[in-house]
Amino acid sequence: MNTDLLEAFSYQVAGMIIVIGSLALLAVAVVVIGRLLQLAEPKAVPVVSGERVSPEPSAGGDIPPEIRAVIAAAVVASLDGSYRVVEIQTSTDVRLQAWSLEGRRQIFSSHRVR
Repeated sequence: MNTDLLEAFSYQVAGMIIVIGSLALLAVAVVVIGRLLQLAEPKAVPVVSGERVSPEPSAGGDIPPEIRAVIAAAVVASLDGSYRVVEIQTSTDVRLQAWSLEGRRQIFSSHRVR
């Protein structure tokens, strides 16, 4: 075989070993960091007291369970600590719907009418 071909092949093998080794080290680092984070104690659950909040979770019969799950996921994703959603209320106030109406207006105005 040609010596140039053997030299190019050795460079390719060395490069593949370096890339695979680096990926393996990254995988080990991710696993170690994940285990360390699992060992951390969870934060205390804040206690909410007030006359509008009941200690029992509301049934929310008019709100579908998928929407309740999305709201609970949004609370977990946006707030630090552990929380429990105890009540979800719908609003019929038109002024509070202004943001959704503005969003729809922007979406509809961004499309070209044929």
